Amino acid sequence: MQQVDISAVGVTSFEGPEGKFDVEVFDSADDYVKLMKSIFDFESIRKLLSSPQFTFCYDALHGVAGAYAHRIFVEELGAQESALLNCVPKEDFGGGHPDPNLTYAKELVARMGLSKSDTGGEPPEFGAAADGDADRNMILGKRFFVTPSDSVAIIAANAIEAIPYFSSGLKGVARSMPTSAALDVVAKSLNLKFFEVPTGWKFFGNLMDAGMCSVCGEESFGTGSDHIREKDGIWAVLAWMSILAHKNKDSIDGDTKLVTVEDIVRQHWATYGRHYYTRYDYENVDAGKAKELMEHLVKLQSSIPEVNKYAHLNFYKSLRSSVWFSEGIWISTVGSSVVWILVKLVVTVLQQCCLEFLVNSTIESSLIEMKFGRGVVDLFILDLYGGVSLWLPEF
Repeated sequence: MQQVDISAVGVTSFEGPEGKFDVEVFDSADDYVKLMKSIFDFESIRKLLSSPQFTFCYDALHGVAGAYAHRIFVEELGAQESALLNCVPKEDFGGGHPDPNLTYAKELVARMGLSKSDTGGEPPEFGAAADGDADRNMILGKRFFVTPSDSVAIIAANAIEAIPYFSSGLKGVARSMPTSAALDVVAKSLNLKFFEVPTGWKFFGNLMDAGMCSVCGEESFGTGSDHIREKDGIWAVLAWMSILAHKNKDSIDGDTKLVTVEDIVRQHWATYGRHYYTRYDYENVDAGKAKELMEHLVKLQSSIPEVNKYAHLNFYKSLRSSVWFSEGIWISTVGSSVVWILVKLVVTVLQQCCLEFLVNSTIESSLIEMKFGRGVVDLFILDLYGGVSLWLPEF
């Protein structure tokens, strides 16, 4: 039987014992580029990238996103080759761990001015990273980290004006339960349908199939829309580029300072309030001891005066079936719902046990400036958590 050259697009015909058959090799990037062009205004993004004031860096962490990144950012949008970092896909991901977060995307984090080591140059205005299969993303500004919870909220808040695909409106928005409430506030303000679902993208898919959700996201760096039934890392980057292009449409050609990622996030906080959020993962823990800890928290909660609300979190009745989905133990502290803590016991695909501690605190927009003032809120949050060291961008 003749060989098929999988590096060349085309159709090869074969004669088999049961008759003729064809093997087709196609370029999936072609289909993806067409889809992205039907969603975003590539011309406005191209204009943004052409501005000498705007600099950009994309790190594929040697995952599959690299091939798509070159086609879209370089060939279609005109970015420089030097803007791409680790964009040659490798079977071993170049020896690294392809997780788009502040821990594993070290090279990008350093280049964006967020590491302790000085790279010696001025950081780019906008940076992003993808995981190994390109479905998750991390968004960064110059010396600025955007939490995944804020990212999906900001995309939803700006989607109608900045992204042509959503110009006629959003059907609704959704987030996973462990994700911060930043999206909730946007939904309420814009009078959008809002849904809180268990962890797992299939629940977003159910909502999309029912025509009830346009934009969704989760705290584990997953963001997406109803253009497909899966999170999409490059889509999220193009969404942010679209927002940046829209915010700077009147200043790209002049000498006016561009609106930055940090500017957009801070304006969002001023409008909708700020949702502090952090997550700690304790991996490969003993399953028995982890269960003991969960049981201990249940017994302990009634004796802690700071705990005013406690619950086993379960979701009942998805759109397609009636099933209980346990999300862990949820604790509301300091006498209100301003601060909540979620403790989850997770068993990974490798049958390893992981304890997740997720902490959220909400500061209303009026309090950010009027009551606390800049620079004071961080200390307030740290005091609530008993001095725990969190990743909190400085005011």
